[in-house]
Amino acid sequence: MKLFYTYDEFESDARALAKSLKNEGFDAIIGVARGGFFLAARLAYLLGIRQLHSVSVTQYKGSEQGSVNICSLPKLAGAKKVLVCDDICDSGACLSALMSELRQSSSSEFGSATLFYKSTAIFKPDFYAKQALGWIVFPWEVDALGEEF
Repeated sequence: MKLFYTYDEFESDARALAKSLKNEGFDAIIGVARGGFFLAARLAYLLGIRQLHSVSVTQYKGSEQGSVNICSLPKLAGAKKVLVCDDICDSGACLSALMSELRQSSSSEFGSATLFYKSTAIFKPDFYAKQALGWIVFPWEVDALGEEF
């Protein structure tokens, strides 16, 4: 079953997450490419955080799972508490591997936030907006438009 998530839902969920995060003391945000960029950028604006980074973590090719690959960890100079954002915590393998790698390579404190979390995941984000009960199609994905490019 596919759930087509809308930009209006995204804005509402991002604002709800921002309210939960506003007193947590984060001073930097990392967006996980590609889906996590949207949440990371929106939360950076809502929370007034100017230190925004990206990291590429891949596991899926289409709907097929593969091994986790982390590319180009950001340099977090001066960041004390960093929020890692992704659109969904599906299997949890990507976020689990990334959080472990970040904690080994930096003295910063880390927290995580996602729009969706699947209860079967091996990793539970510190903050999430909703539980996912099926396949989520985000509005920034090509499939959300129902057409090929």
